[in-house]
Amino acid sequence: MQKRYDDAADAFDKGLTLDPRNKELKDAYMKAIEARLNSVSLSEGKKTMPSNVAMKALD
Repeated sequence: MQKRYDDAADAFDKGLTLDPRNKELKDAYMKAIEARLNSVSLSEGKKTMPSNVAMKALD
């Protein structure tokens, strides 16, 4: 399952290289990253990064 989140995040990241100001791509990228982090945290029992911290990484 995590592989699919990785693939989605990679695809949205490539889209952002073409259109870095596209809000829909940024939102979709962040959702894929959060889903991946949640998937990892559930399997490892760790806390995930808050979305506001992840969003700052995109700025």
